[in-house]
Amino acid sequence: MKLTRLATLRLASTSLPLLLLADGGLNDFVRRAVVRGAQQADALDGVWQQFSGEVVPGWRDVKDDAALGLALPATKVDAALAAELLDAPLRAVAAAKSAERGALDARVPAAAQQALVLYPETFARALGECDDLADPACFAFKAFANWRVAQDELAAAERPRFGAALGEALLAGALKPASRGGGGGELPRALEDMEGVLQRLRDGGVIASFELTGGQRDRVAEEWEDAPPGASVGWTYLVSGCVLSRVSQLAEARAATLSPAQLVTAPLAAVLAATRGVEQPLVALYFIDPRGRPDPRTFSDPTFYTQLLLEVTARKGG
Repeated sequence: MKLTRLATLRLASTSLPLLLLADGGLNDFVRRAVVRGAQQADALDGVWQQFSGEVVPGWRDVKDDAALGLALPATKVDAALAAELLDAPLRAVAAAKSAERGALDARVPAAAQQALVLYPETFARALGECDDLADPACFAFKAFANWRVAQDELAAAERPRFGAALGEALLAGALKPASRGGGGGELPRALEDMEGVLQRLRDGGVIASFELTGGQRDRVAEEWEDAPPGASVGWTYLVSGCVLSRVSQLAEARAATLSPAQLVTAPLAAVLAATRGVEQPLVALYFIDPRGRPDPRTFSDPTFYTQLLLEVTARKGG
């Protein structure tokens, strides 16, 4: 989704509500969360003022990410990794629906042809015959076709099962972090594993860079340690140069939350789901315009939304 005002408010929600202790005081964890939430709210409100026109800056008509100093998408993807990533979604659909995999594979060529007809400005006709998975455009096109099949097959109630099956399959295979054991570790270990997933995607050329925004793993781990049962801790990753960004926006315009970007978000959610003490894990995705002063005149142009913001939330169990 785009960074709308609703999304802006959701970002601010990563700060925790005031939790009164029995003696009426606030513990250090809540104090830090409230201060950080206020800082985020101030910053986001300033951004929204620019979005809404309440403040009219001198717009920067910069469309080239290189000119903004951002990491650019790779010119080559690890073909073996790409093949595993392309296989995963249809396997997950089959698992979520108890469907025949062969029947799903048979629908992909038609979905690819539909994409060529419906989105000629995005997909060159030659992509219909491409087989070089090291080519980012070919990889992204095939991922988009697979997700069109998934969108057609999955009812709304089946989509959570699909996301869980996809994440588990990727963690067991293509995106298994080097440090990952049998699962069930505490949150500090989960943070390492999540970073391992993103590193694997970066090394394979699927994303160009990522960063844990607002601090380091130790800060998140400390907040988790201090959090009382039932409280939620949130953090975000900013991903640049994802070769699936454009096709994911197209896919989400057709079926929200169901897109090739799940190759990034689903394994992260699966890491949290397997972590001891974590309840209701969530990895929310936003497409971000990285220009310092976003221009309302380009809100509808998806080519400006080149970064992914992954908002992670984990609730601490009792």
